Amino acid sequence: MALAEKGPPKGLRITGATIQGRLDFEGCTLPRPLLLGACTIADGITLRRATAMDLGFQVCPLIGGIEGGGLKVDNDLFLRRSTITGRVFLAGAKIGGNLECNGATLDGGEGNAMNADRLEVKGGVFLRDGFSAKGVADQACHDRGFGR
Repeated sequence: MALAEKGPPKGLRITGATIQGRLDFEGCTLPRPLLLGACTIADGITLRRATAMDLGFQVCPLIGGIEGGGLKVDNDLFLRRSTITGRVFLAGAKIGGNLECNGATLDGGEGNAMNADRLEVKGGVFLRDGFSAKGVADQACHDRGFGR
């Protein structure tokens, strides 16, 4: 683990780690950016009702999905080039900037790849550069362009 070194705001930047067990930030406030690069998360992430400045997952295998119902992100949520096995649940989440899923693979198996019911994104939603979603897509996802 290393704190970001250049320019404000400082935050936590983790590269190349393997995280065993569930990464649980339920109800937490993350006042600085949390950026993970090339990290394997073995049992998913809980961000339910959490508040964060910025969240970034780049080239991360995430097994167990993301539970982010009611998540509030002041700026951006990045899932760039990450492979997420399990549901990405963002129902009722509010993102003040962009949601970027460029190059990401979402694999919901037999269930929803993403639940975006009541998701609010003030910036753009980016699903390009090889983005794919496997599994059932609910109507809210279709309405926002998260199809199969």
